[in-house]
Amino acid sequence: MKITFGTHFDSPVFPALADIKPAAFGETYAGPMTLVSLLETTLGLPVSSASFPERVAAWMQKMRSADNGRRFYSASFHQDAPGSAAFLLRKRDELVLAGWQASERSQLRLADLASIERAAPELPPGTPERLQAVMDNLPSGRLHTWHIDCISSQDELEPLWQKLFHFISKSGAVINWQCTAAVPTALAPANTDLGQFQRLLTDAALDSKTRPPLRGDGSLVLIHSPNESVAADYLASYLQQRPERKSDTLLLIPDNDLQLQGALRVRGNPTSAFKYQSAQSPVSGILTLALELLWKPVHPRHILEFLGLPVSPINRIIANALARSFAKKPGIGNPDWNCVLQKQAGFCHERFGHKSHAQYIEPVKILIDRQRYDAETGIPAAELRRVINYLGQWSQKRAHSLADADPLQPELLTLLQSCEHLLSLIGHTSGQLKRLDLDRLTRLIHASGVPLRADAELDSWSTITHPAAINNKSVADLIWWNCTGDNLPPMERFWSQKEIEYLVSQKVYLKSNQQALAEYQTHAIQAALHAADRLLLFWPESIQGQSTSAHFFIARLEAAFANLQPIKMNPAQWSDWIAKKEQIQITAPIKSKLLPSATEAWHLNQAVPTRPQESFSSLNKLFFAPQFWFLEYALQLRHDALLNITEDSRLDGSLAHALLQQLIQQNDLYHASEQEIDQWTHKNLEQFIEQEGLIYLLPGKELEHRRLHSNVSRAAHSFLGGIRNSGWQVDGIERKVAGPVETVPVTGFIDLALQKPGRKCVVDLKWSGKQYKIAEFKENRPLQLALYASLFGDQQAADYCYFIISNASWIAPDANIIQDAVVIDSENGNYTDLLDRFRSTWEYRTQQLQQGLIELVTPESTLPDNCFSVFEKVYPAEDYAVLFGLEG
Repeated sequence: MKITFGTHFDSPVFPALADIKPAAFGETYAGPMTLVSLLETTLGLPVSSASFPERVAAWMQKMRSADNGRRFYSASFHQDAPGSAAFLLRKRDELVLAGWQASERSQLRLADLASIERAAPELPPGTPERLQAVMDNLPSGRLHTWHIDCISSQDELEPLWQKLFHFISKSGAVINWQCTAAVPTALAPANTDLGQFQRLLTDAALDSKTRPPLRGDGSLVLIHSPNESVAADYLASYLQQRPERKSDTLLLIPDNDLQLQGALRVRGNPTSAFKYQSAQSPVSGILTLALELLWKPVHPRHILEFLGLPVSPINRIIANALARSFAKKPGIGNPDWNCVLQKQAGFCHERFGHKSHAQYIEPVKILIDRQRYDAETGIPAAELRRVINYLGQWSQKRAHSLADADPLQPELLTLLQSCEHLLSLIGHTSGQLKRLDLDRLTRLIHASGVPLRADAELDSWSTITHPAAINNKSVADLIWWNCTGDNLPPMERFWSQKEIEYLVSQKVYLKSNQQALAEYQTHAIQAALHAADRLLLFWPESIQGQSTSAHFFIARLEAAFANLQPIKMNPAQWSDWIAKKEQIQITAPIKSKLLPSATEAWHLNQAVPTRPQESFSSLNKLFFAPQFWFLEYALQLRHDALLNITEDSRLDGSLAHALLQQLIQQNDLYHASEQEIDQWTHKNLEQFIEQEGLIYLLPGKELEHRRLHSNVSRAAHSFLGGIRNSGWQVDGIERKVAGPVETVPVTGFIDLALQKPGRKCVVDLKWSGKQYKIAEFKENRPLQLALYASLFGDQQAADYCYFIISNASWIAPDANIIQDAVVIDSENGNYTDLLDRFRSTWEYRTQQLQQGLIELVTPESTLPDNCFSVFEKVYPAEDYAVLFGLEG
């Protein structure tokens, strides 16, 4: 077996073996972990490496066993056990790879670390243990057929890795350390910008005073953008129009960079192989949101997000229906929610049949419609395990039901793994787990989750994720995406100088920050030297909203050249430069054109029938915005409320409306004292808020919460007093009425129907709009009240009035309807005149429908005499702007 080894060859390597040796049987690239896997397979050893969270769980127990309250980690471990354990486990692994062995004679903090190492339980194997197992089982001569070419320096490897290579050599393998061959000389001509830069990188001592200025010849370009998304679209478009250059171009894209991969896909380019953390996938959001829903107060947005997940344990039909219900009434357990849940579960059972009615409801009850816990008191560990176990079992069952090639399967298995890791971290805890502690555990799971890998698509661009992943082959064009200082190794120092000196005395050699930085700079320089014709460096000022630092390339350039303007461009300038030099149009220019004139009407080739019955809502649209009536009722297009939670005055009105309707049905409160009414109102409004208005339970909503209570309490007194003092009795709430009004078939629901001997009254409850309703009475256009009064009355029309909740005000056209009401006389005729205008408007609009004409009403539109005038309120047209001719 022939192996080409590099410290960063566990990721994609350029050139791919298949490109240089199509029939390279028995040859492979290998990074450190790939090499260990090959050795384990050759020796027949089980791959026994445990996941990092599993090892953290065991290390946390070891720390707890060793902690006597005086350890250097005692205070931090008490505050954040998972975080402290994860940090110290990483430091422990670094030490073991550097040659450290726990000793009672260790000094300072190393003695405390040694005490953890010796404590129970046994630590599950990680990378150091895998290396040791290979060395313990590697017989002499076993690897006599192996030949390993190492393009990395032996000094880059930790001592335990160096020891492994010594064992491999003793086992018969031929190892060739040829790292110097991987450093090419400068390839670009010296009179080009790239050639100058390459020579600068190889000889920093060159005198900058004698250096020619940069020419801006395009061989070296620094593309500086405000963020990565701006440049991604430009680069994707550029690559799309250069397919003939694929064999001569190499992309260097850091792992987890989905921005450019997404832009490539949008532009129709095949994407390269890339890795992304499971926390970024839709499936992983299931665990995050499910845990979020365990705590109170729960944010309605999280419930809606969970119901909107593309994949979840809740049936998609049920989830969509619940989301629509929740968006209108943001609460759980209210009658609408329960009705939707039961109805949709029954529908799914009848349609699909493979689950019972209760099984369709089960995930909703376990994950959403459930008890929630206080963040400080915590959730019982047993209940937390029940939820996590449920998600794990669901993900496993769902994954096994999919074909192996289904891209959803690895994400589901990753979710299963995350659940298992979380359970191992929770362990056998029997008490309560606080929210902060659970958040720390989940952060650890996501931070150490196994990345998902998306395979390269056919005919994709050659891509690497680290500058050291080039196997000594030049490339014409090297495009370095997100070339920033943020890709440098982290510069952190944990061990003191005294501890480092002690470690060195024990032959434990940790890699210093300076060594790690020097290695990265060497790799970066080597990568830049492999560019033969062109080097494009993309430097965004921010990535995912976080400011970036400059790559050391930039400092080298600024120190060597007085002016970088010839090579430094923003994406738009680069686009213009490419258009001139290569005749490639990266972005199509925007051509200005005049907006089309607004269409006055749609002319159909057939009549549009009216409905068997019209509601006030549909009549309102037909009269004053017939285009919306046509779209919503004739064509049945609907606005989807999904992911649009009601949290403005509509929610206030909905809660108050429901409360007052329930209040009026309490016979024992009809003559109750103000204190009794206040007590009942406060108690029941809180129940309504929990079921329909979770927004008010969130932090920061205390003022709105108190204001709602105050407004509703004040309204309750005025509401009951007005009805009681005027001698009315309740006939019904949400009273359905239907029948002809002026020959027009009308149906609807009366908010509150009242009666007393010889009279009836229609009451419409509104949260606000007092001045608007006063204007309605003055102009004689309270159409909804008039229609319901006609249908509810016996021989004559019923009385009618408004109750404005936020103002605790009654508004009526007659002082005899409600005592203390604001009485407004009509200035534009009487009830009969109102119905005449109603009939005329109906006839005019239905005549248009019979002719196939749909008028597109605007505030400037007019109607014939004796019809209603077009009010200033015309329904918004954002969703249908193109259809209406307002945009083209």
